Amino acid sequence: MILRSKEMNQKVGVINPDLIYPGQTLTFLFQDGAEISLVVEKNDNQWVIVRDKLSNLVVEHGPIVNFPPVVEVTQSEKKISFGWWWMILVFLVLALMFWLMFRTLKKVNVDPITAGPAQVPGGVNDASAYSRMREVIQSQFPGVNFVIKNIQRGLLSGLADVFYKGLQKPKKINLRKVLAYAGEILVNGKEQTIYFLQGCGNDARVGDYMSGGNLVFIPDVLINENGLESPLPTEIPVVAPAENPPVVTITDPGSEFHQQATSALTIVGKFLEGNDAKHKVTLKVTRDSVEAIIENKFDQTKK
Repeated sequence: MILRSKEMNQKVGVINPDLIYPGQTLTFLFQDGAEISLVVEKNDNQWVIVRDKLSNLVVEHGPIVNFPPVVEVTQSEKKISFGWWWMILVFLVLALMFWLMFRTLKKVNVDPITAGPAQVPGGVNDASAYSRMREVIQSQFPGVNFVIKNIQRGLLSGLADVFYKGLQKPKKINLRKVLAYAGEILVNGKEQTIYFLQGCGNDARVGDYMSGGNLVFIPDVLINENGLESPLPTEIPVVAPAENPPVVTITDPGSEFHQQATSALTIVGKFLEGNDAKHKVTLKVTRDSVEAIIENKFDQTKK
């Protein structure tokens, strides 16, 4: 019986069960799970303990059984175990981050038309684009003074907040060339742009409501208030002025040189009037002279 509790009693200094001393504590594990400790008294020995102190306990709790072996962990084993726990912890953190990232990407890359209840079941067409634009403005800003300058139909891209019917919060969705309308409006005299999706009529934005920062809209056609399409206005390219524009000097029409030049050009013009032949005319103009050379280049009268 003492030997079965040897390993447990070693923890309190009983190295040799044959050598026990008064004041020492011996602990025994019984079959029913009870752990009972006895203090060694004067004149105790193994036989006395078994006969007088354990026999009655065996009847009550069953025979004594072995304690689970006590495994001593060395410092190196502790370090290895600690290292493995760190590796497991890092793996779990990375797995959690990957799962959250995957979940976020899955949520933002859904189809925006079917991701929630549509504001306009069946979507918006060109004929109803202006009325839908008015509804969006009035629902978000009742009583505001506004003017719709124009509405364009095209493709909308970017990470946007899309508002769905009946939902208090918008859904963050990555729009990828989604067919949409863009309205340029004046709100209390301030220019703004409003976007809504063609397939569901849901308005989309980034930041403040009347803005579309970081959204990319590629217009296709201009929508008139009567629902008819018009081509987009062609922008006239603006040519930047040259750094050193040429200086053009206008000759005084009353000067002698100007009169001579005008006379020479008049003579050439009269010569060419009614002439059946084709001529090559070369004019050489300098600051103080005018030279006119007429060559009979293609004479149609000669065969």
